[in-house]
Amino acid sequence: MGGLVQALIVINDATYTPERWQGTLLTWVAVIAVASFNIFCAKHLPLAEGIFCSVHIFAFVPVIVCLWVMTPTKQSAAAVFTQFTDNGSGWPNMGATVLVGQACRSHTVIFEEMFADSPTQGVKYVRGAWPGQRRSYGRRGRKCRNHCA
Repeated sequence: MGGLVQALIVINDATYTPERWQGTLLTWVAVIAVASFNIFCAKHLPLAEGIFCSVHIFAFVPVIVCLWVMTPTKQSAAAVFTQFTDNGSGWPNMGATVLVGQACRSHTVIFEEMFADSPTQGVKYVRGAWPGQRRSYGRRGRKCRNHCA
């Protein structure tokens, strides 16, 4: 997130030289802002989700059209879908380049699924994990259909 903000600043101000610590600081500001919104404004999350979803849906076509019109050189479909370059990354072949590029994303997916999502999914199997769950279990721990006590 911090890198994206710095990129926008560089586009609009040619004299700005981005520093790594500034990108890190901007990332922490974004994390703290999102966490604060989730903590203190949780009742407004459905409204925020609806607004963001609407913006994504209605802004998709204008963004694609702007990118399509403003691109300096147009490539043929064959060039787009069949020619691959590593842009000077220095890896010996295209397979290694793709694997290295996907490594960081695969680690993120593994972290999200194994460490961030697992406790959330596992909490539904713990008796009394949240107050609303107590009503759905009977005295012996068996789940009741009629929400017995």
